[in-house]
Amino acid sequence: MYYIAPSQLSKDSRYMCAVGLARMLETKLLDKPSVNRLVESRDIHALKRELGETQYHYLTSVGTQFADFEPALHEELKRAYQLISSIAPEPELINLWRSRYDFHDLKAAYKAKIFGESADAASSGLGAIDIKLIKLAIKEDNLSLLPQNIRKTIKNTIVLLGDARGGINIDTAFDKAMYNFLYLGAKKSNCIFFRILIQQYIDLTNLKIYLRLKKRAQNKKLLAQALLEHGLIEKQRFLDLYELPVSELPSALAHTPYTALISEVLPRHSKQGNLDLLEGLTENYLSEYIQLARLTCMGAEPLIAYLWAKENEIKLLRTILVGKLNNLSKEVIKRRITRV
Repeated sequence: MYYIAPSQLSKDSRYMCAVGLARMLETKLLDKPSVNRLVESRDIHALKRELGETQYHYLTSVGTQFADFEPALHEELKRAYQLISSIAPEPELINLWRSRYDFHDLKAAYKAKIFGESADAASSGLGAIDIKLIKLAIKEDNLSLLPQNIRKTIKNTIVLLGDARGGINIDTAFDKAMYNFLYLGAKKSNCIFFRILIQQYIDLTNLKIYLRLKKRAQNKKLLAQALLEHGLIEKQRFLDLYELPVSELPSALAHTPYTALISEVLPRHSKQGNLDLLEGLTENYLSEYIQLARLTCMGAEPLIAYLWAKENEIKLLRTILVGKLNNLSKEVIKRRITRV
C-alpha cells in the first residue's frame, strides 16, 4: 500500500465538527456480524426482518423485487452525499469526489443523444450537478448551462469525439476527461491524501487497461490512446512494458506499491482472461489506503473515507439482495461480497 506520512494529512481545524459527525455516522454502518446475519438469512423475507434491526429498517416496508429496493438504496446514498457536502467547510472538494457521477451522467446523456435513446435508465443522479440540467445541456448542445469548472472539459471531450471519427470511443473519452478533471482538482486543493488517492485510482485503471489490451494482443497505438495521464506510474512506463511478456510485470513494477496485487492477479488473468479479481483487489487496496484518514480529525480525509464506506455498504447490500432474490446459496453470496 502507498504510505502517506501523518504530517502530509490535513490540519484544518474548521473540519473538526464535520469530522465528528462523520465518525458518528460511521458507527451506524453495518458491522461484520450484521452482514453475516443478512447473508445467513433464509430468504428475502427473513432478510427484510434482519434489515429491520439496522439503519435500513425502512426497507422492511418495500416489496420483494429488486426494483422495489433499488430506489431506496439510491436515495440513501444520495442523502449521504448531500449531508456530507452540506457540513464540509470546503464543499467543493466533496463535490469534486461526487463529480465521478456527474461524468457518468454526462456520458449517459451524450450517448442518449447520439443513439437516439433515453438516458433515464443509465443516469445516476448522484453527482453535484442537477441531472435535469445535465440532460438539457447535452440535448440542446448548450454547455453554458453546466457549472463553469466543468464546462470546458466537457466541450473539449465532445470536440474530441467529433474529430476522432471513431478513433476513440465515448467511454474512453469521458473516462479520460473525468480522471484528468479529478486529478487537476485534487492537485489544486491542499489535500495531498486526496490527490494521491486519485493517482492510485489512475494507476490501477491503467493496469486494467494494460492487461485487457495485452490479452487481446491489441497494438501499442490503441494502448497509448486508452491510457490515463497523471498516475504515480507514468503512462510511458506502461507503453515501454508492452513489448515484454506479461509475466515480467511484477518485477518490472517492483518499485511501485502494487507488486503484491499484480502478483495475485496475473495467474488467474493468464488462465481465465477476466479482470474480476483485479476489480476486487483494487477496491481492497484503495480501502486500505483510505483507512489512513483515521489518523486525522482536522481535514476532508475522514469525510471522503465515510463516503467511500457508504458506497461500499450500498454495493454490498445490492449484492446480498440480488443473491437472495435469485435464491443463490450463502456460499455464493459470501464469495461475491468479498469482491465488493
